[in-house]
Parts: sequence; structure tokens; C-alpha cells
Amino acid sequence: MTSSVTRPTRRTLVKGAAWSVPVVAVAGAAPAFAASQEVWFENLQSACKLPGASCEKDRGVTKGYAIALRLCSNVRSDVLISFADATVSLGGAPATTGWDVQPDPLPINYDETLPVPQCDVVVISVEGEPNSANVSISGVIPFTWTSSSGLSGSGIVNFSAASTPPCENCTPAAAL
Repeated sequence: MTSSVTRPTRRTLVKGAAWSVPVVAVAGAAPAFAASQEVWFENLQSACKLPGASCEKDRGVTKGYAIALRLCSNVRSDVLISFADATVSLGGAPATTGWDVQPDPLPINYDETLPVPQCDVVVISVEGEPNSANVSISGVIPFTWTSSSGLSGSGIVNFSAASTPPCENCTPAAAL
């Protein structure tokens, strides 16, 4: 008995592929949408010291440090970020005091004319040592956020900088 095998033509293959493309696109879009509602910080490795009360008016801290971070949000509404106390290491040694973060809370205004994610450089300041020496700095800051549209979340800010020279206009170099 002779069997005949029919091979598909290129046209048949292309028609089949055209139907599979939308399925792949839809399947790929679902996880991206689910993960798109978030707020995160990126370390810019830029910090400076705030000696004495030189920047208390501008930054709300005395004898502390200012840290430049990149803040990004996929949330399509205004966001309010609240911080817990920071855990900080200076010159590689853990600092033992509690570290307050300013500004707290940090408001982020959504601009509907811009695409998401929307990112901007923000400066947060930490205060908790009686001295603001020029040393390396690193640490973590837990945060929670809520949006005007009812979304919320939490995360950790990780930051570090190899040195903390005196601030220029109470601001780290990366934020100038």
C-alpha cells in the first residue's frame, strides 16, 4: 500500500503563523501589566554631608547626609511615599543610632502628558549621627506608598556612595 504525505505549503505555514502572533502578544502583555503598578528607587551613588545646621532650612536635618536617588513610578496617579527609619553604615561601620529620613512623606505628582514610567531625581536626607564626616555611606530605607487611585505597595531603598563631600547648595552632585 502506498501512502502519500502531504506537506504544508509556505502559504499555509504563514497563515498559521499569523494566527499565533496575537496569542503570543496577549500572553506577553499580561505579566507586564501586572508588574506595571509599582514605585522604585535607583541608587545614583551620589551623596554629600550636611555639616552643622548649614542645610537645616533646605533639607530638614542637622549634621546629616543628603543622598540623590532616581525615583521611578508606573502608577498613573499621584503617589505619597512614607519612609521608616534608615539603617546606615558610615565608613563601613554600622551606625548605631536611629536615622530619620526627610522629606517624609515624599509626594510624587503624576503628569498625564508624559509616558510611564515617569522618573525623576529626588534627594532624601538622613540624620542620626552627631558628626557628618566625609566618609563612604551605605544603607537601606524601607518605604510604603499609596496612590490617589487607591493602589499601594512597599519596598526598600538601597543606597551607597564612596564619599560624602560637603554639599553644594545642600544638594548632592547627581541632583544638580
